[in-house]
This record gives sequence, C-alpha cells and structure tokens, in this order.
Amino acid sequence: MRKKIKLQAYKCYKCNHEWYPRKSELPATCPRCRNPKWNIDTKKQLIKKLKQEVYSRFSKIEKVKKVLFQEGEGELLIYVYSLLSTIQYDGDLMEILLGIEYDIKKKYSNLEIVLKFFYAPENGEVK
Repeated sequence: MRKKIKLQAYKCYKCNHEWYPRKSELPATCPRCRNPKWNIDTKKQLIKKLKQEVYSRFSKIEKVKKVLFQEGEGELLIYVYSLLSTIQYDGDLMEILLGIEYDIKKKYSNLEIVLKFFYAPENGEVK
C-alpha cells in the first residue's frame, strides 16, 4: 500500500509560477524566472510604501486635515480631507493636490492597481 504525502506548492510572486518542490528545504530561486526573492510579495510592500508616501506628502500641506485609505479588489481609494468648507474653492490648493496625485499615479503605475483620489472638506462625506 502506498502512503500519500502532502506537499506544499510554492508560488513565485514575480512570474506567478507554481511548483512542487523536489526537496524538503525552501528553494533558493524560482525554477522558471530564477528570481531569488520569489517568495516575497512585493505588491503588498509597494502598496505599503505608496500609502506612506501619500500620507507624508499630503500631511505636509497645512490645509489638509487627514488622509484615509480604503483597499478594494484591484483598487485603492484615497480620501483627502481639507479644512475648507463645501462653499469655498481654493484653486492653488487643488493645483498642489492634483500635482501630488499625478506624481503618485505616475510613480506607481506598474502596480496593476487603480488609484482613486477623492477630495472633500473635513466635515463632508465622500461617497
């Protein structure tokens, strides 16, 4: 009678290749793309870095009160709340905010995630 052995399948986060190991130790590289960091989910790390950069860049603006994030399926929603009321419009502030948004979207365009920015007054609700 044969014994059934369960093997854990490995997956490369770079090329998405899945394989079963021949040996019990952790492979040094992905067999397909030879990436030594095959088991590190860089997408999660990039999203974390993106959030930190967005927060630090927007929080330097004195009229911005808070920045919130909401992750969805294939998208990241970024809510930027300012000290302005719903009646006021500050063209200079919007120019700065949109400039930061453009830089962030350009820098992280390879993430394969949709970035959506929403701007609202501090007491306003964004839907």
